Amino acid sequence: MLWGCDTNDNHRCPQGGISCFFQLLLRGIVRTGTGKRLTQLGEAFAGACPNNATEQELKKARNAPLRAPMIIVGIASPKHHPKVPEVEQILAAGSGMTLLSLALNDAGFGTMWRTGPVAYAQSVHSALGLEEGESIVGFLYTGSVIAEKPRVPRPENSEFVEYRQSLGR
Repeated sequence: MLWGCDTNDNHRCPQGGISCFFQLLLRGIVRTGTGKRLTQLGEAFAGACPNNATEQELKKARNAPLRAPMIIVGIASPKHHPKVPEVEQILAAGSGMTLLSLALNDAGFGTMWRTGPVAYAQSVHSALGLEEGESIVGFLYTGSVIAEKPRVPRPENSEFVEYRQSLGR
């Protein structure tokens, strides 16, 4: 398990008032040698690589967490509840991460949300101390903005929004 992580489990699903997700804050400044948590997360990421991974792929996985001084790991921790299905609890965890990202951006920080195979790897779940039924909804890499992201083409609303006059197709 990753040692001494800061946790915040005061997040409640909107309906039912149950605590269905939390975030782990992994902080470390690699240049000053305090990046132990992020380095250990990198080892867990490398453990998620396929058995035939090249040394270069393993190195890339080990270095992935070192791209930012803080990673916030969003973890869904659904609980049985008669009125709040598991899927809604997992969606609440993702929504919480989205809102956190927007708040950090508004405060002047840069964020990048990542998932990928490491989010589903047992080595990473074990390193983070996830319990049965918990899942990672994302890794929110957080730090100071040092360069603007390049603009990417955005689709027109008509490409993904459908306006209907009635229910049915």
